[in-house]
Amino acid sequence: MVASPIGWGLIGASNIARQRIAGAIQHSNHGRLVGIASHSPSLAQQFARDFNIPFSYASVADLLANPEVAAVYVSSTNQHHHAQVLAAAAAGKHVLCEKPLATRLEDAIEMVAACRARGLVMGTNHHLRNATTVRAIRQRIADGSIGETLSAMVSQPIFIPEKEWRRTNYAAGAGVSFDILVHSADAIRFVLGREPVEVSAIGRSSPSMAEGVHDAIMAVFGFEGGAIAQLYADFNTPQARNRIEIHGSEGSIVGADVLGKAPGLPGRVSLRRKGVEEEIAVESDTSRYLVGINLFNAAIRGEGQPACSGGDGIRSLAMILAAEQAARTGIRVPIGNEGLEFH
Repeated sequence: MVASPIGWGLIGASNIARQRIAGAIQHSNHGRLVGIASHSPSLAQQFARDFNIPFSYASVADLLANPEVAAVYVSSTNQHHHAQVLAAAAAGKHVLCEKPLATRLEDAIEMVAACRARGLVMGTNHHLRNATTVRAIRQRIADGSIGETLSAMVSQPIFIPEKEWRRTNYAAGAGVSFDILVHSADAIRFVLGREPVEVSAIGRSSPSMAEGVHDAIMAVFGFEGGAIAQLYADFNTPQARNRIEIHGSEGSIVGADVLGKAPGLPGRVSLRRKGVEEEIAVESDTSRYLVGINLFNAAIRGEGQPACSGGDGIRSLAMILAAEQAARTGIRVPIGNEGLEFH
C-alpha cells in the first residue's frame, strides 16, 4: 500500500492533460501533481506555472528520476506511448496511459506485461466507463432488465478540423479509429460484459486524411453469445449528437448524449419494456476524469482496481485494429484471444 499523498508526473503537455487530467489530479483523493515533462521545455515550464507544479522537465528520464513521482499519466502522441510506458515501468512508476495504448498490438501487450512484471498498477484512460449513464446501462444489462442481449448500436460522430494531426500524421496514429472508434469499442465491451469474436467494416477517407487513413468508419462486431453491435465514428459532423442503443429480448435501453458532455445536452438513459418507457439515469456533473483518477489512486493504495485496466486497453486496441483490417480488405476478421489474457 502506498501512503498518501501520491505524487503524479505528467508525460506530455497535451490539451487533455491541461483541460481534464491536471485538475482531476489536483482535486482527487490522495493525489498531487509533482512534475511534468514535455519535448518542449517552454511548454512544460508554462504548464507548471499554470498548475503550480513544482518541477518541469525537458526529458521523460529526468521526470522518472524524481523520487517524489509515484505515478505517471502518459498523454503524448500515440507513437510515443510504448517507449514511455516501458521507461516508466523500469523506473517503478504506476502508469495511466491515454488511449490507444499503442499503434501496434504487440507493443501494447509488452507495455502491460512490463508493468505487471514489476507489480505496478496500469490503467487505460477510457473515461466513458466513469460516466454515470454508461454505468447505469451496464448495470441494467447485467441485472437482466432487457432479457437476452441481441444487438447494440453506438454512434459517436464528431468534427476534427482539416489541419489537425489526427487527420494528417500517420506516424502519430492518425485516423478516426485510434481517436474515436477505440472509445466506442471499449464502451460497448464494457456495457455488454462480453468479448468480441469477429468484425466486418467499411471505412471512408476524405482528401484531408493521410493516405490510407479513415476519417469515418462503420464496424459491425459479433460478440460471444451471438449479440451483434454496430459502431459508427466520424470526423466530419459538426452538428451531430452521440447515441447508444442496446436491444434485448424483453426490452431496450437508449442513451442520448452520454458519450460526450456538451453544454445544454445532459446525457440521459431510458429503459423501455412492456410498452412503458422510464428514464433510469441522467449524467452527473462530476468529472469522469476525476472519478477515474480517484479509482486509480485507490488501486495504488491497494483498494480496488482502475476503472479500465491495461488489459482492457489491449482489448479495445485489438478491436479497432481488426476493424481497420476488415475495412481495408473487405473481409470478416476474427478477433482472437491469443496474447490478450490480461485482466
